[in-house]
Amino acid sequence: MTRPLNAIIERENGVLLEIEVRPNAKKRAIGFNRWRSSFEVKIDQRAEHGRANEAIIRFFADIFSLKPSNITIIRGLKSRHKTIELKGITKEEVIESLKRLSLIHISEPTRPLYISYA
Repeated sequence: MTRPLNAIIERENGVLLEIEVRPNAKKRAIGFNRWRSSFEVKIDQRAEHGRANEAIIRFFADIFSLKPSNITIIRGLKSRHKTIELKGITKEEVIESLKRLSLIHISEPTRPLYISYA
C-alpha cells in the first residue's frame, strides 16, 4: 500500500499532486486512495465545458491558500486522473495543510478517509 506522501511530488517551483476526480458529487471532499496512490477529489460540478476543472482549481486554492493562477492542471484535462501543479508552495506546506484537514496520519487508516470541505 502507498502512503499519501508518495502522491505529493516536490519540484523546483512548487509541488505536483496526483488526483482522481469524482465530478457531480453532493459536496466537495478530498481523500486518499491508497490502491491508486492518488488523492481522490469529489467536486460538486459536472464534468462539462471545463466546470469540474475550474472547481478543482478553486478547491485547491481554498485548501492551500493559493491564488487560482498558481494552480494548473498539467495532465488529464479531459480525464478523471489528473496531475495538478501548485506553484509557490513546498511539499512541507502541502503536508501541513493536509494534516490540518486530518487527511495525513502517522499510521494509515484501515478504510478510506474523506474530509468534506465546504
